[in-house]
Amino acid sequence: MKAILFLLLLIPAIVEGGELRGYLHTTSYHFNNGGYDFNNYNPGIALNYKLNYTFSVESGMYYNSFRETSVYGAISQKLDSERWLEVGLMYGAVTGYFNRPVIPMAALYAEISDVIRITLTPDPAIGVSFKY
Repeated sequence: MKAILFLLLLIPAIVEGGELRGYLHTTSYHFNNGGYDFNNYNPGIALNYKLNYTFSVESGMYYNSFRETSVYGAISQKLDSERWLEVGLMYGAVTGYFNRPVIPMAALYAEISDVIRITLTPDPAIGVSFKY
């Protein structure tokens, strides 16, 4: 079921054509773990379709910090960029957390040298992904 949801979320990117980018999710770090043994190895993959200069849509799958498979769909909004740095917001929905089918997600992101993306979530936690 999660794989079907992942594929359905990719349809707009496949149909429209345009700039399609991929990301490999790798790791996370939780600043305040509250004694919980979070999984910090979070392999996954995502596809991102750039709608225009400011907005893009993204869909991905990864092995989350609670040792569950998560599927997500999100909109990214670029807030600012320089030659080697892009900063923005990502918001959408994700599965695989708190025994709920879907929960909202939000994150700040920084993309460095158009290669590495670092996300900061409200948990607080950071995640690292590589663009391909």
